[in-house]
Amino acid sequence: MDKAEFISKAPQYYALAIISHLLQELTATTKTDIVNSFAQPHEDDPDEIYYRVSEGRMLDLAIRLLVDQRLVTLELDDFAPPLIVPAEEFRTEWELLYSDAGSLYWKYERVGRTKNVWLREALDNIVREERRLNITDSDFDKPEREWEPIPLDRGSPELAKVVETLEETVKLARNDNGYSIHAPGEQAVVIDGLTSLAARLKEADTIPAIYIRTGIEHLGRLIRRFGKAGLGIAATLAWEATKDWIKKRGGVLFDLLWSLF
Repeated sequence: MDKAEFISKAPQYYALAIISHLLQELTATTKTDIVNSFAQPHEDDPDEIYYRVSEGRMLDLAIRLLVDQRLVTLELDDFAPPLIVPAEEFRTEWELLYSDAGSLYWKYERVGRTKNVWLREALDNIVREERRLNITDSDFDKPEREWEPIPLDRGSPELAKVVETLEETVKLARNDNGYSIHAPGEQAVVIDGLTSLAARLKEADTIPAIYIRTGIEHLGRLIRRFGKAGLGIAATLAWEATKDWIKKRGGVLFDLLWSLF
């Protein structure tokens, strides 16, 4: 694993650590509470504390991810530390997220009663990789760029193809009765995400790369679930159209998102 892959994946495990903490105590918490809940005396020196989760940019990115996924809100104060507050529909939104087969959240729930042991082992591995790769807060500057608005070229035929294929994918996903029966929560999240992306690409002047990243992840989910069925083929066409557009567009979009393909 190199730095780029670590920076892309590790914050998701911090996000899962926050979720795990909130599932045990569904009340407002702070970054310090979360850090301490995954700390313990060091094996080699009981007077030293070993931290599986540390404060810094990676934890901030994890919180931002959970805000974007509508699991938490962040309440700021003039003097006190920010409060990480579980959303009113926290458990419902969490169930929707972990229903995505193959995802990190799905794996966590699949482990069952030892899932928090599994998570702590994963966090231990992150600590080791973080040290091996000499990761610092400045290495996470690139993810911050995903929130910067990127101009859209209205006359781009590649962009028009992305919108067209996304809209067709949404249409098929909405009309798939099997999807609504077997994975209604996932269906709702995917349709909502891809509809919003298509509308923004079609109407807005700019778009943050994070919206496109999320759309690509939704398409990947459909491709894995439906394979060579109609909806899977439509998602593949949208995936390829997005890939061609990003390659043609180049610049920041290429730098931030090309690794997804």
